[in-house]
Amino acid sequence: MKNRIPAQCFHPGEYIRDEMEARKWDVAELAKRMSVHDTPVEIVVSLIECKQDITPNIAFGLRRAFGTSADLWMNLQKAFDVWQESRPTLRAVDKAGVCRVDSHFFVDGVCAQCGTTIASLTTNA
Repeated sequence: MKNRIPAQCFHPGEYIRDEMEARKWDVAELAKRMSVHDTPVEIVVSLIECKQDITPNIAFGLRRAFGTSADLWMNLQKAFDVWQESRPTLRAVDKAGVCRVDSHFFVDGVCAQCGTTIASLTTNA
């Protein structure tokens, strides 16, 4: 299977955003449903922007809001973290020397996401 492209794992924030859209909730509604202690809207915004990781406290809030288990959210975070750590971290550098992409997933020397070639990358580990 030379042209195999491994599955991509997504940050839990993407799932949260999808659930919010399906339920027609805004960030204030999710924040209200997540907590008895007023979850700040900023945390929800950070979650759906994939900038905030799922913590046990957040997982329990999401359990309350969506009627799922807290384990579901912790497992999604763990799967994403493991996937991120297992990928080679390479930085695509444009002509001005500015990093455009944090990481790529390569199949036969070409990024499966954007088409960048390994030859155009520098490793900054």
